[in-house]
Amino acid sequence: MENVVAIIDDEEDILTIYQVMLGTTATKLGIRIETFLSAKEFINYLSSNYDKFVTLIILSDINMPEMDGFSLLQYMNENYPQFKIIMQSAYTDESYISKALEKGASDYLTKPIDFNALKVRLEEEFRHENHS
Repeated sequence: MENVVAIIDDEEDILTIYQVMLGTTATKLGIRIETFLSAKEFINYLSSNYDKFVTLIILSDINMPEMDGFSLLQYMNENYPQFKIIMQSAYTDESYISKALEKGASDYLTKPIDFNALKVRLEEEFRHENHS
């Protein structure tokens, strides 16, 4: 059983930045970071691995081709409600934030991401899970 953070963004450079910025924190917390270039790629991965997770936190971009973050959020709530989803976007418009939270996101982060705040959030999440 594993603790995993799945990061979904259609920009490969963004995924690399996440891996670099969160690498030390992930190692310290004993979590694995998985990256995906599309929601569909993530869903394929999840369907064959969901039973291996103690905790799965999903960081998903909203604006992506094929399947956007809101569609992924709906899919996850219908099929895997036990996993937390944090939406992220460059959109700071209140309607996007409200829509994400109404659809079940546990948080909404605006880009550019404040990695120090994200590290603290992940530390809180995984420390809580490891002591439950």
